[in-house]
Amino acid sequence: SGARDYVMALVEVPSLEVSRSSQRYEPLGRGRVQFSSGDFSALLELDETGFVLRYPGLAERVPL
Repeated sequence: SGARDYVMALVEVPSLEVSRSSQRYEPLGRGRVQFSSGDFSALLELDETGFVLRYPGLAERVPL
């Protein structure tokens, strides 16, 4: 399937202030998805079930 746009609600902690976040996810095949929101973008790597393996600059799943 093609790119999809979503609107998310982000909740700041500890203030609990809510803000709107427009996000775009574009599947690139082979477990890769291009994510973008505003001026930020990242190439996400997913496992075969759709869970994130690597989110550059934010998180990376490590083996147990």
